[in-house]
Amino acid sequence: MVELPLNNKNFKDLNPVSFGYQHCEPGHAFGPYIRTYYLIHYIVSGKGTLQAGGKTFPVSQHQAFLIKPGEVTRYEADKKEPWHYIWIGFTGEAANRLSAIENRILKKKTRLFEEMMEAEHFSNTREEYLAGKLWCYFSLLFETGKKNDFVEQILNYIDYNYMNPVKVEEIAKMVNLERHYLSRIFRERTGKTIKQVLTEKRLSEAERFLKNRHSVTETALLTGYGDMFCFSKAFKKASGLSPQAFQKECKESVEDRERSN
Repeated sequence: MVELPLNNKNFKDLNPVSFGYQHCEPGHAFGPYIRTYYLIHYIVSGKGTLQAGGKTFPVSQHQAFLIKPGEVTRYEADKKEPWHYIWIGFTGEAANRLSAIENRILKKKTRLFEEMMEAEHFSNTREEYLAGKLWCYFSLLFETGKKNDFVEQILNYIDYNYMNPVKVEEIAKMVNLERHYLSRIFRERTGKTIKQVLTEKRLSEAERFLKNRHSVTETALLTGYGDMFCFSKAFKKASGLSPQAFQKECKESVEDRERSN
C-alpha cells in the first residue's frame, strides 16, 4: 500500500484529505470502518466486494465504489482476481452532493485516478492537483446529458466579454444554434435582443468608468466601442447626456458632497 501524506488545506468545495493506491492480496479485507469523510475507490484491475447498508455490492475493473461519512463499511478483494485500486478521501461543500447518490457503484470509466498518481511528484501543491482531478471526476458523475441553458450561457458570456467586438453571429456559432432561432428564443426568455443586452451592459460599465474618471476615449475602448461617435451616440440615447456631460455632472456632485461635509 502506498499512501501520500496530505496537508488539510480546508478547501471550501472539494478538500482532499487522503490519497493512495494498493495492489491487494487475494481475499484481503478492510473494515468494518466508519469514515468521517467521503471516500472513493477506483478499480484499476481485478475485482472485489463492498458491504454497506446491510448489502453486498460486487465491484469490477473500471468501476468505483463510494463510501459516505458516518456509515459502517467493509470491502474485500476477490480471492482469484484481487483488485488494484486507487482511492481518494475528501470533504467539502461540493462533496455533499454525493449524499444524494443512491448507487454505491460508480460506473464511469476514466483515467483520472491514474492521473492522480502524478501527485507523488508534487510537494507544495499536491492538494491543489488532486482537487483539480477530483473536480474533473465530479463533472463526469454529474453530467446529465441534458442541453445546457444557452440563454444563461450567453448572458454570462456578455458579462465577461462586453469589451470585445461581440457579434450575434459568433454567439450563435458558439452555442451551435441558427442565428434567427437563437434571437427569437433569447427574446422570448429575456424580453430583449442580444444586442440590447450587450449595449446595456456596455453602457452600464461605461458609467462606472466615467465616474472613476477614466477619459471618454478610454471608456469607449474599455467597453468595446472602437468608434467614439458610436459610443457617444449610444450613451446619450440611453442616459440623455453626452459622456462628457455625464462625467462633468458626476464630478460636480462629488465636489458638492465634499463641500457639504
